[in-house]
Amino acid sequence: MSVSSVRAEMTRVVREAFENNNGEINAEGMKAVIDEAKRFRLGSRELEAVLQPGAYLDGFDLSSIRFTAEAYKLAESLAADHDVALFPELPNAKPGAAAPTPDAPSTASLRDNFNAAMAKGKDLGDIKDWSVDTAGANVKFTTTSAGRTWPALVLDKREFTDAGARDIVKDNAEAFKGVKTVEDFKKVLDDVLAKESAYFSAEGVDVKNPNEGFGIRNLRRKAFVDSLHNQAIGMTDLSGGDATKA
Repeated sequence: MSVSSVRAEMTRVVREAFENNNGEINAEGMKAVIDEAKRFRLGSRELEAVLQPGAYLDGFDLSSIRFTAEAYKLAESLAADHDVALFPELPNAKPGAAAPTPDAPSTASLRDNFNAAMAKGKDLGDIKDWSVDTAGANVKFTTTSAGRTWPALVLDKREFTDAGARDIVKDNAEAFKGVKTVEDFKKVLDDVLAKESAYFSAEGVDVKNPNEGFGIRNLRRKAFVDSLHNQAIGMTDLSGGDATKA
């Protein structure tokens, strides 16, 4: 338990050093690790846990672990007293070691990478000609105002067409003829709706997306309602008052 406790304390100190100080361990942190080791019999394994943590510090960049002068002095004194190698796996532990920095790309490499990326790109042409058809809208990227073209995001509502449109009232004209009461009209209407339910639901219609299916259903239902007012009432024998109610 003593070794695992020391390792846990060193891991905590290293994690906090990365979170708060770019990987540099201060004297307070180093002292906390040494004090934890001294709580137990200070044997070889405990000393290795304090002075050679690179053997178990998984998930950390060992080259980025550094110590302040005070912290390093504490560890150095302990290592000298017990003749233990100090931080062999930590190449930049000693104060004054430069923190590792990634190689900055050269100007030439940036230019070459940019040119290579541009060569793989596709010429999109004039922005005025850009357009994207989505399920809900036709998208364009310019608008015209004051005689000029301006960049803009323009969403035009999709206009759906119904290649299989029918005149349902006309197809069911015989059912409407001879209707004399509002109750009879309602019954005929219910019968027609049940008979043509597949049509109004656009069943079997080949659509590109669900929105197109909803749009075609809406077109069919609206056309039917308009036709009821414009045609169906005139086909019946309803009186003026009942025709108004219907």
